Amino acid sequence: MPFAVRVVEPRRLDPSGHADLFNAIVQELVSPPTVPRDRFDEPTSRPASRRYDLVTFPEAFAPASCVVALAEALRGVGPTGCLHIGLRADDDPASHLFTVPALLSLVADLGASVDAALGDLDGFTAWLGEQSPNHMFNVGCVLAVDARSHLRVCLHPKLVRSKFEVDRLPERHMREANLLTLVTLVPTQSRFGTVTLQPIICSDALKLETDRRTPPPIPAVTLHAGCLVDPPNHVDVVSVATCTPQPAGRHAGGARYRVWHSQFLETFRAAAEDPDCARHHFATIVLANYMEISDRLAGGLSGAFLPVPPGAAAGDPAVSVTCWGRPKSGSPPNNRWSDPDVDPLKNWDSRGYVVGLDPYSSDAASSARVLSFDVHRLPRETSRWRPGESLVALDVSVWEEQDGGGYISRRGASHG
Repeated sequence: MPFAVRVVEPRRLDPSGHADLFNAIVQELVSPPTVPRDRFDEPTSRPASRRYDLVTFPEAFAPASCVVALAEALRGVGPTGCLHIGLRADDDPASHLFTVPALLSLVADLGASVDAALGDLDGFTAWLGEQSPNHMFNVGCVLAVDARSHLRVCLHPKLVRSKFEVDRLPERHMREANLLTLVTLVPTQSRFGTVTLQPIICSDALKLETDRRTPPPIPAVTLHAGCLVDPPNHVDVVSVATCTPQPAGRHAGGARYRVWHSQFLETFRAAAEDPDCARHHFATIVLANYMEISDRLAGGLSGAFLPVPPGAAAGDPAVSVTCWGRPKSGSPPNNRWSDPDVDPLKNWDSRGYVVGLDPYSSDAASSARVLSFDVHRLPRETSRWRPGESLVALDVSVWEEQDGGGYISRRGASHG
C-alpha cells in the first residue's frame, strides 16, 4: 500500500508568522474547504481530500500553544495521519528552546486531551522528571488520531546539538537529550504490516560528536536497541524536522542550484549501507526545511531520500534530484553523489536518490510550499526481482498571504 507524505516548506524562518501559517495548513489538511457543486450552487460540498500518512513541518516552527489547541481540536476528528511538528516556546519569541518548567506545562496541557490510559506521554514525562530545571531543550511533537478515534501524542527531544545551539549564555545553550523515540503504526487489517516511524530534529540525523559520546538517534536504534521496549526489526520512515543551511552555487551556464549539505548526504548513504544502521537499511528519510534561513543562509530542498533507484520523479520541473551511483559511460570504479550540473536521472546508474523542492522553480516565491507524494511501496515491501516506481503522485501546492490577513492555497504544479 502506498505511504502518503506531505512536506511543508515555509518561505522563510519568521516566527511572527508561523502560527497563522501553521493553522491554515492544518485546517485544510483536517477539514478541506467546501466547494460549489457547480457555479450556481452555494459551496456546500466537500472536495475529496487526499489521504496522508505523514505531514512533516520544519524545526522550531509551531508555537507550543498552537499545538495544544490543535490537540484539543483533533479530539473530535476521525482518524488522521501523523503530524510531525518542530516546536518553539511561547514565552520567548527569540528562542526555540524550552525550559523544563515550560515542558512540564506543555505535558500537562497535552495530557488534558489524551487518554492517560494509553500512556503516550509516560516515557517523556519520566525522562523529563530526571532533568535539571535550568536545562534548555529543543523538542518536537507527533500528533495523530488513531483508528479508534483516540488522540495520540508523542513528544521527543533533540539529542544532537547543532553549531547554532552552542552559546555562552545558558538560556541559549541547548542541552542534549538521551531519549530515543519510535512510533509504531499498527493497521486494523492484518493483511497490512506495521510501519515504524522515527521522528527526529535536524542535526539528530548527522554523525556529530555528542557530550555523552553516544551515537546519534539513527545508529542508536541498532546499537542501543536494548533501551527500547520491543525494538522493531526495521525503521520504515525517518521524519526530520530541520532548519539547515544548504550550499548554493551556479552551473557553468549561469543557472543557480542548491545541494544537500554533505553531512546529510553522508547520513543518507550510511542509513542505506552502514552496519551500525542495520535497522534503517530500507528507511525512507523525509525532510522539511525552510527555503531561506536568513538573509545570509539559504535553505530549501525539502523532500525525501529513498534507498532505491529513482522512478516517477524523473524530469519533474518542480524538484531537484541528487543520485547515489555513477555515470553510465566512462564511470569511475566507485559510487558517489551526482554533481549539480549533470542529469543523473538520464545519465547515471543509481542505487538511491534525494528529491526535493527546487528553490528556483516558478512557485518558489510563495509564502510556503507543500510537496505531496506517495512512496509507492515502502522499500522493505518491494520485491528486488521486480523494479518499479519508488515515488509517485508528485504534487506541489503553494500558500500565499492575503492582504487582509490569513493564507490561501492553490495548486502549484501537478505531476502524476
